[in-house]
Amino acid sequence: MTSLRNLRSLPFVPLMGRAANLSIGTTTARVFRWRFLLVNILIEHRMELARNLKIESVGRLRPGPFARLPPTATVAQAIDQMRGRRLGCVLVCNGHGQLIGIFSERDLLRRVLATGTPLAAPLASCMTPNPQTARNSEPIGQAVRRMQAGGYRHMPVVDESNRPVGVLSARGAVHYIVEHFPSTVYCLPPDPEVVPLHREGA
Repeated sequence: MTSLRNLRSLPFVPLMGRAANLSIGTTTARVFRWRFLLVNILIEHRMELARNLKIESVGRLRPGPFARLPPTATVAQAIDQMRGRRLGCVLVCNGHGQLIGIFSERDLLRRVLATGTPLAAPLASCMTPNPQTARNSEPIGQAVRRMQAGGYRHMPVVDESNRPVGVLSARGAVHYIVEHFPSTVYCLPPDPEVVPLHREGA
């Protein structure tokens, strides 16, 4: 197996001349062939994907529906909302409808079940306060980078008054990439840093 770092150090030349006459069974020919495929499939498509993530806004991801509860609501009420509406989180808002926290499946595991907190406890005691948020108008790439940096599966999308208008999910971002750039995803090897030198299958 040869890593992509080693392939990147090789000068790129088109498959012609002596290289074109090399036997497919030789290591050199395979490296040239893989270099050509990587340049035309991975680099080109990734550049297009990166460009679109900078240009297109979060609104294109169609942030999903959300449940909203006051901080005085109980954990049990939040669980009922999440289970009944098949949601991964509940947004906690004040009396003016402004976002003040989020209660997710992770909070349920870490702050309730793991600590033995009763389900009658208020959300204010076990929610994540002042969560990271996104705006419909900001680039998708910025929002996704914040989700990746913080390890968030869900990020509230708010308006100018900090009132929630939807929830951006990691699943929604992945679906967007697969739907709009299928070749970028389907052509990736299981390990992006490793390239097989021997053909597999028939």
